[in-house]
Amino acid sequence: MITVHVTYNYHDADRDNEGKTIFKWFRADKKKKQLIIANQSSCKLTTKDPSKQIMVEITPIAKSGVKTGTKKISKAIKPVKIQYNVHLELGVISSKAYVERVGSVVKEDYYGQVSGSYYKMTANFKTRAEAVKVDKDLKRRNLINNNSLN
Repeated sequence: MITVHVTYNYHDADRDNEGKTIFKWFRADKKKKQLIIANQSSCKLTTKDPSKQIMVEITPIAKSGVKTGTKKISKAIKPVKIQYNVHLELGVISSKAYVERVGSVVKEDYYGQVSGSYYKMTANFKTRAEAVKVDKDLKRRNLINNNSLN
């Protein structure tokens, strides 16, 4: 999982202290902009995000005086390209529903890349340490029992 953080400089002309500044994170492509999460200065990216641009809108809020400042939106963050270097071979699996379940867990919970078919599945990760962690966790969750790391 990748987490993106925003840093900004708060400035108030009357020198009022900052209140609860509003954050809105968006996922965008050429066709639409979709709200991901609000009111947090960081955002965890999901498997939907590598093909999208990510941006954050910040609305400064003062504790007193003129409460709401001018909204600003960040430049779009280019899509994240992940280099996968380690492969977790999950071997022969006889149930399509089971393959889909394990594949979904690997993609959503571990940000892994999944490929394969009805009978064999491979999950790809950036580092060996990440693959080993996923391997142990999938075994602990009783999702896999016969696999190898390459």
